[in-house]
Amino acid sequence: MRILNFEMYQDCVSLFLPNGETLIIYFTEDTGKIIYRDKIRTISRVKHPGICLGNDVNDERFFIHNHYEVGSASVVDESSFTKGMVIVESNEICSNDPIQRIHIALDQVIHGKRYHVLNNNCQTLKNKACNNLNFSEDISKWTGGILLSTIAVVGIGLLLTQNKGGKRGKKW
Repeated sequence: MRILNFEMYQDCVSLFLPNGETLIIYFTEDTGKIIYRDKIRTISRVKHPGICLGNDVNDERFFIHNHYEVGSASVVDESSFTKGMVIVESNEICSNDPIQRIHIALDQVIHGKRYHVLNNNCQTLKNKACNNLNFSEDISKWTGGILLSTIAVVGIGLLLTQNKGGKRGKKW
């Protein structure tokens, strides 16, 4: 869901929605934790991260994540985040405390920057909230692997091209 603004309190956050309603999410022991689920329909072993926000008055859990289906960072309920997959807590150490993570992630929801697979994806949201860094570790791995593969192919091609002519005698 999109939000227009939010107000943080000691034990909860009020989310101001575009329809004029306010959703109050109460902090829990999991608030601010980085969690993952497996990505769906992918050949890679990429994990889809999110940030636990807390529970509403009906004890429904909410998360913040960035997903191409939504189009930008958003607040979603548990079933929308998990999509039937098991969620696992990350053991990643963050430089920002849990409340800072929530604040940064909610700012990203308000900003509404469009999802982009290379430079604004689920991992960039997690890394901004966790450590104030704007990068995606899986994109870095994939692009690094592609670069190394390209260098290897070009190098082999050059070696084969140089050896193709065989040994030649010295010209006088």
